[in-house]
Amino acid sequence: MINHKQFKLSVILGVIIFGIQLLIGLNPHTGTYHRIHPIFALFKTELWYIPILYIILKLFVICAIIYLIFRIINYFLNYFRG
Repeated sequence: MINHKQFKLSVILGVIIFGIQLLIGLNPHTGTYHRIHPIFALFKTELWYIPILYIILKLFVICAIIYLIFRIINYFLNYFRG
């Protein structure tokens, strides 16, 4: 069963973390820029949907990892509590 508070918090944290990664990635003086820039260059071609899929997939993976961490912490807290 999904814990809605954990899910909502994982989505919020995922968006924040992705936003920070995006801001760091858009700075041309970082190594992340060289990975993100080619993806956003696809907006100018006929493959405009690839960056959107990349953003959605990356956001989903980040949120899923955070949610999984919350579920593991919750499991161990319940296990040791009773």
